[in-house]
Amino acid sequence: MKSSRFALAALLSLALAPAFAQDNGMYVSVSGVASGATLTSTEAGTLGKRASGYDLTLGGAIGENVAFEATWADFGSRPLSVAGVGSGEMTARGYGLHFVFSQPVIVPGLTAFVRAGFMHTEIESGSKTFGAKVPSVGIGAEYRLNPDLSVGVSYGRLNRFGRATPALDLDYTRVSLKYHF
Repeated sequence: MKSSRFALAALLSLALAPAFAQDNGMYVSVSGVASGATLTSTEAGTLGKRASGYDLTLGGAIGENVAFEATWADFGSRPLSVAGVGSGEMTARGYGLHFVFSQPVIVPGLTAFVRAGFMHTEIESGSKTFGAKVPSVGIGAEYRLNPDLSVGVSYGRLNRFGRATPALDLDYTRVSLKYHF
């Protein structure tokens, strides 16, 4: 376990090394997040559909069209009622590592992107917490307002969020403000 964490840290340091040498290679963003969750089994209970939250991201370019991001996300709270367990408030959150592949499009300053990676997710309901690492994918677009500032919108999906029983699928939309160093 420790050796795999060390190997991951070593790979990340090698991958991020070029980003520190580039002009405008690093960035930080803050996003408003609207999320919707679905129980994979409707017989298991009910779940409030929409919630709002935020995420914070630190990223860096590792190539002309490739970046690496570390993200913390709070997907908000919603009512939950599970057969045999009870009801209450469910809070969903997670942190993750993603590669972002971008490509400029027809309009100057506009870029389309695809995000892929993993998130460690947690669902907390009452005194119980469920957590797991799950794949995370998304698509979006970003518009560069000036050399230091851009705005973006994206859609993402997490399947079997939190590995809870019953399992949840979580879709989210982000509206981001990004500052480029």
